[in-house]
Amino acid sequence: MPDKQPSTATAELNAVTGIGSGAWLGRVLVACEYSGTVRDAFAALGWDAWSCDLLPSEKPGNHYQGDVRDMLGQGWDIMVAQPPYSPPKSRASSRRWRRIQP
Repeated sequence: MPDKQPSTATAELNAVTGIGSGAWLGRVLVACEYSGTVRDAFAALGWDAWSCDLLPSEKPGNHYQGDVRDMLGQGWDIMVAQPPYSPPKSRASSRRWRRIQP
């Protein structure tokens, strides 16, 4: 039987954290994520991983649909938040944004 290859997201997370698959590592909340990709990568490494977003999850799995503030204070070991980016709307703030970019 061939070895199961980890997903790209799992491999990248493993490379960054240096943590491999194994026993349960703790509880992680991935906020502002409806794709389930980051949640599933943590789960593949042994975390009790949950995602949370106002939108329903694109993949089955541990997902809370609602405000992330409802999930705070529930004993999470770590939280990853990736809110959506929206560029500045006014001309003045747009000019200021371009000036501070490296």
